[in-house]
Amino acid sequence: MFRLFDLFWSILGLALLSPLLILVGLAIRISDGGPVFYRQERIGQGGRPFRILKFRTMRVGADRQGDLLTVAVDDRITPLGKWLRDFKIDELPQLVNVLLGQMSLVGPRPEVPKFVALYTPAQRRVLDIRPGITDAASIVYRHENQIFRGGEEPGRFYAENILPNKIRINLEYAAKATLWGNVRIILATLGLVRPPIESRKPGDRRAFDRGPRPAVPVAVEGGPSARLVNLGPGGLLLEAEGTQPVGSKIQVTLPAPGPGGGPVTLEGTIVRSDDQGTAVRFPEPLPSLPYPEEKA
Repeated sequence: MFRLFDLFWSILGLALLSPLLILVGLAIRISDGGPVFYRQERIGQGGRPFRILKFRTMRVGADRQGDLLTVAVDDRITPLGKWLRDFKIDELPQLVNVLLGQMSLVGPRPEVPKFVALYTPAQRRVLDIRPGITDAASIVYRHENQIFRGGEEPGRFYAENILPNKIRINLEYAAKATLWGNVRIILATLGLVRPPIESRKPGDRRAFDRGPRPAVPVAVEGGPSARLVNLGPGGLLLEAEGTQPVGSKIQVTLPAPGPGGGPVTLEGTIVRSDDQGTAVRFPEPLPSLPYPEEKA
């Protein structure tokens, strides 16, 4: 059913949008004489590589002159390319990838091999799903390139904070995906309906967004006690900025999640420590820890 849905709408979309696609291609060609399309290797379903198709929005050879990720102000992007990106028109050629069966209309955005190599065994489950042109995580991170700060390495911040959250969102959505849900994702991407998950605002650098949980006290080995303010399957956020540097190992003991249980001790890595708190990432997804709601 999902494949028939993809085939019908990709064929119809290519037919209806062909005048626009031709005009955009001519505009790119005339603007700087470079190639119209940009092809990049991505990892698809089952871990199979394929070439994703986009309208070129950057100067020729720009992908070899900097990070794979782009930031809000990136001089490699052409003026026409910025307009195409703002309206997501650069993604339309991926309807061809959908037609070929390499992608779906809705599914996890396919990553480059560099980032897929960082997946944990649990995160690799996202490769069981056919990648898509849009997904719930793309809506959440609509302003992704405006999150990075000047002077920091975008690739590292993306791998440690954004990518794990994207994978979590996609796995949770895939577990309950429906045809109507996919239609709603497409309409939300086009801005026609309210998205199922709110988009992060520019500058919102939260690593975790499942919650907030009740702020409960936790014990930190070698450091002061802190309060847990947010918890996701891949990490947690402590209320106060810690004294340990980013990249250091930290052992956190959480109180018993329910009656009859004992404390839970976890060892992770600090991936962020600033005025918003200390974010700790763990190598494997955490088990469900249903802390009781705080009483008023």
